[in-house]
Amino acid sequence: MARFDAGAAPLNFFVVSLLGAVTLGSYLVDAARLPSSLKLLPEMCSAIALVVVVARVVIGTRVRLDWRYGLFLGLLLFIMSFGFFAQSVEAGPIVGGLRVYLRALPFLLLPAVYPFTERQIKVQVIWLFLLMAVQSPLAFYQKYFQFRDHWNTGDYVTGTVVTSGVLSVLMLCGIAALVVMYLRDKLRLIPFVLGVGFLLAPTTINETKITIILLPLVMLVPALFMPRGQRALRKLVPVLVTGGAAAMTFLAVYAYFAQFETGAMRIEDFFQNQKALQNYLYNKADKKRFSDLGRFDTLVYAWRRVEQDPLVFGFGVGAGNASGTSVKQFQGRYSKYYKAYGVGYTQVGYWLWELGAAGVLAYLFLFFASFRDAVFLARSDSPLSAIGQTWATIVVVLVIALGYTSIFSIDVLLYPFWFYTGLCASKAWELRAGHTIAKPQVSRTSQPRAPANAT
Repeated sequence: MARFDAGAAPLNFFVVSLLGAVTLGSYLVDAARLPSSLKLLPEMCSAIALVVVVARVVIGTRVRLDWRYGLFLGLLLFIMSFGFFAQSVEAGPIVGGLRVYLRALPFLLLPAVYPFTERQIKVQVIWLFLLMAVQSPLAFYQKYFQFRDHWNTGDYVTGTVVTSGVLSVLMLCGIAALVVMYLRDKLRLIPFVLGVGFLLAPTTINETKITIILLPLVMLVPALFMPRGQRALRKLVPVLVTGGAAAMTFLAVYAYFAQFETGAMRIEDFFQNQKALQNYLYNKADKKRFSDLGRFDTLVYAWRRVEQDPLVFGFGVGAGNASGTSVKQFQGRYSKYYKAYGVGYTQVGYWLWELGAAGVLAYLFLFFASFRDAVFLARSDSPLSAIGQTWATIVVVLVIALGYTSIFSIDVLLYPFWFYTGLCASKAWELRAGHTIAKPQVSRTSQPRAPANAT
């Protein structure tokens, strides 16, 4: 077993490379005109991770995961298989569906068969902060230089990720990590305030409305998961002041840019204006095009489709059967509805279309299991409890984002979700089983020798 673990450093470098690929890959392909095949790098990493998982299981490594994750995987495979059979899905959409729902799953199992050490995880976290730090200067470059002809909208401010909304979710997750570090005395007040301001900057200039909902959560929710006995209340006042200042800054910047956009309004007026809020969320766009759909419109369309047939309501139209694709062979029977009815606009709508109510419940069960393990790890005396505390907060953010965007279709959110869900789950399993967090092995030859006269 020790010989196999000699590949620890390369395996952690592999994970670090994956995080870089999902954050920077698509942007670099488009900006530097690199081969488009490099966009498939995350899926190639999944294939390698699957080989590592199978190899470790074959040599006898135990899968350190709670039974709930096995139940989820079994449910997901059953729901997909039943949908394929019940809807007579053709081979092309089946392949597409398997890719959509299973491509990142090996990273749930990787931490369960390889015990990443505290030092390795620290390297990953530092790398993630560096990747997020790149987003702020790039966002300003996009706003004021690259897309200056579209200066009146923040939709083009995406950093290295696919949309402005995803960029905001990513940066807010980084702010959650800063709050955890501050609450645990791993970050002083001034660096904390500067860090929050730096990571918040892209969300202020891309004018993402969900920021005003998620920002209070990422500032306050981490305090709920502090270990028992630790006094976090004294740290809440600076956090509240920082969060309040951040929110006021966001509102002020949003109001400033709104005056240059036709029909735009201040965000506080937006949430108080019933007509504007309704048009954004649900404008009853039955005969309009996809660009006019509100987020609730897409959910209504999904519900109207699945409620017509009990079988479809339970298990959807089949994984991959309503997915959007430019490859004709992978187009399913309902692919034509992908844009017209906004199938992929929100994650909940996507699941309703393709997996039905059973699929939605299965994934909510997964989020519950992930949240449960993250909170358990956060309140333990493990050296990785801060990871659990951060991940518990991020799970709350992602659950809310299920109705905002299709997070499982976006690599920069999908792959880290599976990996850190598996990481927190495996560390929580170790704690429950009475194991200790894995430490780097030290060669016996490097141990100090006892004095010759020692008794």
